[in-house]
Amino acid sequence: MAAACASALPQNFCIWLEGELGAGKTTFARGFLRALGWQGSVKSPTYTLLEPYTLLTPGLGSTHINRNNGSSSTQLEPEKKLESAPSLCVYHFDLYRMISPEEWVDAGFDDLPSPALRLIEWPERAAGACTRPDWRLRLVTVGEGREASVETCTAEGESAWRTVEQNLEFQARAG
Repeated sequence: MAAACASALPQNFCIWLEGELGAGKTTFARGFLRALGWQGSVKSPTYTLLEPYTLLTPGLGSTHINRNNGSSSTQLEPEKKLESAPSLCVYHFDLYRMISPEEWVDAGFDDLPSPALRLIEWPERAAGACTRPDWRLRLVTVGEGREASVETCTAEGESAWRTVEQNLEFQARAG
């Protein structure tokens, strides 16, 4: 499902990832980033609150900036990196440790560059302060598996969801 979603979204989009601990929010984010071409590790931003990812033009690689120490890991050879290569920013938030919505503002998250895809785990911790969603993706553990439901919250979200449904239908027929 993450791959079908990743291929359907515009560059400026917000998904709230909702569900209990262990429901698969970070797993969804990992699959989403992989579908966009990210090849590095995808760790939960529980302690950092935010993990930013920059994906360069498809086929050219990607860069992850670690906000804790300023280091970055790059998956391309320097001679292949194009200075003017278009990029896609993905911000993966985990707000589980937030105590109040003011922490969103204090952290400067409203000032992050756009356009960007935003995946926000535990958005209710910053209710009223964090970016409003285009989708609310709810994940529920059922037995050994998971179920997902999507609520579209904007016209752009509705349009993107129709594309995802078409992608999933095509995959089901081809599979």
